[in-house]
Amino acid sequence: MLEEEDERYFEDLVNLPYGLLKTLGYDFPAKYRPLWMRGLMIIYFILCLIFCSMFTYFTFDLAISEIAEGAHDLPLLLRLIDHIIYNVVGILKSYFFLRNIKSMTDIYKRFRDIYPTTLEDRRAYRVNDYHWPKWITTILYWQLVTLLIILFLPMGEAFIEYFGALIKVGYENAEFGYYRMYAETTYGISHYNPLGYIIVYIFDMMNSHYSTVWMIVPDIWVVGFCLQLCQHFDYISRTLENYKPQQENEQKDLRVLAGLVKKHQIVLE
Repeated sequence: MLEEEDERYFEDLVNLPYGLLKTLGYDFPAKYRPLWMRGLMIIYFILCLIFCSMFTYFTFDLAISEIAEGAHDLPLLLRLIDHIIYNVVGILKSYFFLRNIKSMTDIYKRFRDIYPTTLEDRRAYRVNDYHWPKWITTILYWQLVTLLIILFLPMGEAFIEYFGALIKVGYENAEFGYYRMYAETTYGISHYNPLGYIIVYIFDMMNSHYSTVWMIVPDIWVVGFCLQLCQHFDYISRTLENYKPQQENEQKDLRVLAGLVKKHQIVLE
């Protein structure tokens, strides 16, 4: 028999997409925060959007120039096109998500209101069976870890090579590599100096943060809502299947059916 703490709550289901969006400075669903914290989150969110848009623009401009010159470097062109598509899709997903935020909030509240709260109901609904499948969370976490590795690997490689050069050739002859994840794209700023490298690297990280989060978070919300639909309709079907109506208990049967309809009317509307 499962203990109460082993049964999942609604918050356990939504913490994954909510937490990812929060790292970007956006709360969905909206939660109370001190004014200064909300201001910082809004600033970070806007800056991420700006740098993502800037990166997309400069990458698109470089791709057009490469095509105009005859596309002699095909791997470079394909890489640029891949960056453009990835960012554009992320920006479009964020646009449509925010555009439909009222509908998303309404759907969120519907599922929150019908989620079973008592231990008996959560077991009857089999909430653990409709929690996030491990294979989905494994793929998601692996994608995020891979992104972090890709983001910080160039900087780590540059520092390792630089410290190695300090030991071999000394301070005067050691040169820093200034490696980046998107070495072929600039923001109109030279990154071959310490200050420029730090600024451009921060731009790269915020650009990747914005595009990656919006590439996956809307889909995670949709999957979470679908899991809830499956959970509730499975409960309805099992309840109807196991219930044995009797002609002499007509009023009781009607009350049972009315209770199911009333309980799930919020979903059926």
